[in-house]
Amino acid sequence: MSDCSTDGAPTRLFYYRRSMTPTFTPGDMLTVTPYGDKKIRPGDVVVFPSPESGDLITHRVVEVTGEGIVTRGDNIQSQIDPWTLGPDDIVGCVVAAERAGKERSVWGGPVGIAYHRIQRRRARLDTARRRLLYAVIRTVDLGRWLSGMNASVLLPARLRPRVLAVRRPRGTELLLLMGSRAIGRHVPGGHLWSIRYLYLPFVNKAFLRKAVEEFGQR
Repeated sequence: MSDCSTDGAPTRLFYYRRSMTPTFTPGDMLTVTPYGDKKIRPGDVVVFPSPESGDLITHRVVEVTGEGIVTRGDNIQSQIDPWTLGPDDIVGCVVAAERAGKERSVWGGPVGIAYHRIQRRRARLDTARRRLLYAVIRTVDLGRWLSGMNASVLLPARLRPRVLAVRRPRGTELLLLMGSRAIGRHVPGGHLWSIRYLYLPFVNKAFLRKAVEEFGQR
């Protein structure tokens, strides 16, 4: 795993974004340690305040040059961040992540950068497969049939969809989770949920309406 931990006291950080999925998912609890005199390496997952908004961001170091530190999220949709960081900008390095009561190590350095590249290649293949599948689904109007199945009662309690409300500058965003996987979202001011097709049978429409009424417009 990453060797950035030092004698400095670790801190715990609640992760609620999507730019590091699937490495982290909303609701994960991250353990962050300061670098101290350790070297920041490509592959490390670091925490830093956004140069634009000041909000804490968790991204992976993809390059360290003479000009500074270049970062990017693990999510396939994440691009290279539009800034270059200095060592003093880094709050610390993520060394562990806890999900559903289970903690795992977070790898950095050469192993971390290899994971980052493999994950993005895999995600590109998955994206191509999903696009093909969704094209078939749209053609036969399968979404309407799936959403009418209401199979959520067949799931164990720990896997039934639940809603996580996240405060954004524009309002409250709702994330729909099944276990630890994000399967949908409702953006502030939006009228409809965006839900992955294959999870539609397990989502109750009345549950979604109630969540929007309770959280969405606050």
